Amino acid sequence: MDNHDAIDQVNQQFYDQHVSAFDRLPFPDYVPALMQTYLPKLPGKRLLEIGSATGAFAKWIESLGFSVLCLEPAPKMAEKGRSQGLTVIQATIQNYQPQELFDGVVAFSSLIHVPKTEFSAQLKKIAACLQPNGLFFISLLLGAHEGLEDPTDSGHHRYFAHYTRSELEALLQHDFRILEEKIVDIDKMKKQFILMVLKPKN
Repeated sequence: MDNHDAIDQVNQQFYDQHVSAFDRLPFPDYVPALMQTYLPKLPGKRLLEIGSATGAFAKWIESLGFSVLCLEPAPKMAEKGRSQGLTVIQATIQNYQPQELFDGVVAFSSLIHVPKTEFSAQLKKIAACLQPNGLFFISLLLGAHEGLEDPTDSGHHRYFAHYTRSELEALLQHDFRILEEKIVDIDKMKKQFILMVLKPKN
């Protein structure tokens, strides 16, 4: 499967059927400490979150004094975020055209659904919408394949893209430099994620 619209439909269907399962902070053992280390280093307090789910992370960030623009493709997820007072644009990163610069961009477990052929273009878009000295927080899947999977045995498939470490270095080298990275094993999914803090080369 490599049709953009078909991939989006499959993923949106899954997430709209599992809204409550994603009403939480991503990587709760790591992300809060990571963000609290780097948030004071941002040039300002305006963030973009790509794949905001129900808005749990955005609400937490707002409680720390930041403002967040959320992107969420799944309709029910987006509506849950709006019901909490968040500004949510229902769109994928591929369909979103930034109208402002951000001090930070967050994409935890969202760009893992972007086909590999489209990933480089999205990295360039994100780098271009960051303020000088802004930061990009991202998590990706380690591996070498892409396609439909059901890693949680839910009976519903999602589209995932996996990257080797060398692939990531090649993709990132033109637009970003790596400030920090951490590998996280998610036993429930039988997958390895890599969390990264990136700074644009602008």
